[in-house]
Amino acid sequence: MQGTKASEWITQEFETVLVVAKPKLGKTTFATSAPTPMVVVACDLGKLSIYPGTKREEILVLPYQDLTREMGDLGTSNPKRDIFTKLMRDLSDIARAIKLGEPLKMEDGTEFPTPKTVVLDGFTRLNSMMVDGKLALSNKQYTEDLDKSIRFNFWGKRATDIYTVIQQYASFKACNVVITSWVYAETKTGPDGSSFETGRWLPDIGGKNNLRTAGVVANSILCDYDHIKKQYVVRTKPDSRYDWLGLRDKFDLAAEIDVTYVKGQPGPWERLFGKVK
Repeated sequence: MQGTKASEWITQEFETVLVVAKPKLGKTTFATSAPTPMVVVACDLGKLSIYPGTKREEILVLPYQDLTREMGDLGTSNPKRDIFTKLMRDLSDIARAIKLGEPLKMEDGTEFPTPKTVVLDGFTRLNSMMVDGKLALSNKQYTEDLDKSIRFNFWGKRATDIYTVIQQYASFKACNVVITSWVYAETKTGPDGSSFETGRWLPDIGGKNNLRTAGVVANSILCDYDHIKKQYVVRTKPDSRYDWLGLRDKFDLAAEIDVTYVKGQPGPWERLFGKVK
């Protein structure tokens, strides 16, 4: 066997972070305060909120905001494969460039420096994009159109493929990786068959990957807004609602950190992880 004494162990220089929140509470803003050069894989629809203190010319945005379903006749909808196949191809190309320490090669022949940070922005939608893409490849409109004998396998393969992407990126040792996601209220079914909320909130990644993702990355944080203090904050400690929050090897951090933008002051990333390298 091979090993290293803990006193000689060199910890990973870069961070892997799951950033979650309800909509419009600063997930992407936090993510884009990380070190540059940066690549943002933008899956969420609409405007991209970039931290004001970050140099925009050092951020490469790869937009995947085309719809993966299009309206059909009589209120139906049809999945599309093009945006899904482009996304998966680009994710593979980014991973390859980072592992080799090479610049990203663009379709127009230009290059972008090897990123210090990769942001997978909008993993909630990325999950649904994968479902639609796999349906399109199977020439099916909906998962209900799949034969019952293979429907369970479809969901299992989708979960495995999503987890593969998460593990691939969380394993990078040469750059920071940030995954952003919404959260949703956990529900269970009572003895009478009715649903009820448990009071617990989970990352909206998809099935078992909700907690798997929080476990694989080094840090899981929640963006929020304190209406009393009128501050945007990041929550770093677990509680009864978010029992999967936490940061590894950062035992002295406060449970709530003010990350409100102040010109000339350290950004959110630096307030959590120290001076940007």
